[in-house]
Amino acid sequence: MVGLAFIPVNFFKLAFLACFIFSCLSLGTPSQACDPNDLLALKEFAGNLTNGSIITTWSNDSICCEWEGVKCDHGGNGSSTSRVIILNISGKGLRGSISRSLGSLDELKLLDLSYNHLDGELPTELSNLKKLEVLDFSHNMLTGPVSGSLVGLNSIRSINISSNSFNGDLFDLGEFPNLSVLNLSSNSFAGGLNSQICISSNKIQILDLSMNHLSGGLDGLGNCSTSLQQLRVDGNSLEGQIPDSLYSVSSLERLSISANNFFRPAEPETQ
Repeated sequence: MVGLAFIPVNFFKLAFLACFIFSCLSLGTPSQACDPNDLLALKEFAGNLTNGSIITTWSNDSICCEWEGVKCDHGGNGSSTSRVIILNISGKGLRGSISRSLGSLDELKLLDLSYNHLDGELPTELSNLKKLEVLDFSHNMLTGPVSGSLVGLNSIRSINISSNSFNGDLFDLGEFPNLSVLNLSSNSFAGGLNSQICISSNKIQILDLSMNHLSGGLDGLGNCSTSLQQLRVDGNSLEGQIPDSLYSVSSLERLSISANNFFRPAEPETQ
């Protein structure tokens, strides 16, 4: 039942993105202007960057829905403008910090800034993105705590902030009732495992906490047993006995717990 391989979670993001794009194909018209507040937010975001392809490809007109990496809805209720629902500018060579203006894109459902060279801390205004379902900031140079920026994202289904320099305690993370994928790997998170991750969502399928500075035991993960399919906690400072309950999780397909200080109790001697 339990193997040591670990399947990348990129296909989850691609599935979400494909659904969003498909739903957008019949929405709006190419000439429809985007909401002026969204336009301002995107321009301020671009203004914070010091390098990257979008600086030159994003035009100065008001049709930001045609900009690279931007997708909009159709502007319902008779509106003449469209709202930005997808911002996907992964791997564009972006340098600079993430502007707090992105928190004004309150219809955003997917935000992907992965595989760039962004630095600095996450703005707390990101917590205003109440409709956000997919967030990917992986493979950047971002730092600091993340709790204040993620709290209140009740619609979020997938969070990937791996391969950065984030720090803090997992107990500071908020509750995400719809979360199915959480990847915090290759950062500097410390402290014990937060059982609230599984208590607040009974939909957790992939949990990757590997390559951090976590300590303590695995007992808090017993609450994930109804849905957990992949668990990776390798490369931490976890210790103690591996809970028997972990081996009886019927949904678990992939498990990686190496490079820690776990032990299994000795088998009783036979007479």
